[in-house]
Amino acid sequence: MRPAAVRNPLPASGGLIFRSAKECDFSGLQHYTDMKRTFTITIILFCFLTTASAQKIKKAEARRILETAIATLKSSDSASFVHLWFIDGKPAPFHNNPFTGKTAMSYFYYLREFVDTALINNLKIYDIEVSRLNAVQQAQNFGKYNIKVWFRYTDKYYKGFGFFVDYMNDRWVVRYIPDTSTRSTG
Repeated sequence: MRPAAVRNPLPASGGLIFRSAKECDFSGLQHYTDMKRTFTITIILFCFLTTASAQKIKKAEARRILETAIATLKSSDSASFVHLWFIDGKPAPFHNNPFTGKTAMSYFYYLREFVDTALINNLKIYDIEVSRLNAVQQAQNFGKYNIKVWFRYTDKYYKGFGFFVDYMNDRWVVRYIPDTSTRSTG
C-alpha cells in the first residue's frame, strides 16, 4: 500500500487556499469575536458604573453641605450661603420668576429664622438624612437627592431643614427651594 500523499495547504504565495466550505475552520475566528464582544461589554459596563457611582452623594458630602449651611447661618455669611446654590436663571418648579442670588438670599433669612433656637443654643446635629428622589420628585424639585439635617429640641420635638441637591459642574449644588420640617413623637 502506498501512503496517502500529504497535501501542503500553503501555496507559494503564503496564503491559504480552501477548495470547499468543509475545509474552512472558523472556530478560532468565532472565539476571537466572542472575546472582542465580551471585552467591549466589560468596558461599557465599567464606564457606566463609574459614571453612575460618581453621581451618588455620600452621607459625608451631605454632612459637609449641611454643616456649611449651618455655619453660614450662624455667622450671617449670606454670600457663602448663596454660593451653595446653582444659579442658572431658570424658574424654580411651579414658579414663574427666575431663580437668582436674591431668591437664595431670601431663603437664607427664612432658614435662619426657622432654626433660630438651634443656632442660638448651639444645638448639635441630631441626624442627617439622605434620600434619593424618584423620577416624579426629580421633575418637581430639579434635584437627584434630598439631604436634611435634624435638631433635637426636646425628647419629643425635632426641627430640621434640607436641600434638594444635584451634581453639576463637578460639585454637589443646592437646587431651588429648601425643605423645612418639624416632627413630634409621642
